[in-house]
Amino acid sequence: MGGRGALELWWADLDEAERAQVVELADSGGLLPPPLAQPLLARGVALAPAAWRESVQDVPVGWEVPDELVDLLEELRNGE
Repeated sequence: MGGRGALELWWADLDEAERAQVVELADSGGLLPPPLAQPLLARGVALAPAAWRESVQDVPVGWEVPDELVDLLEELRNGE
């Protein structure tokens, strides 16, 4: 699937605490942790790994918040 539709479905599935965490991460330039990133990856959303565990190079610690998600959050804030 991927893209905007996948992001909207993912957002709809989050609980209030997870949504607050995503907004905070997007605002601060933080990284999406695996519990938040894995469902996006499973839906075909392309994410850029941004940090790696020292002991396991093939397991990212976090992924960059995609621009499409930042755009979606901005639209939600503006009531669009």
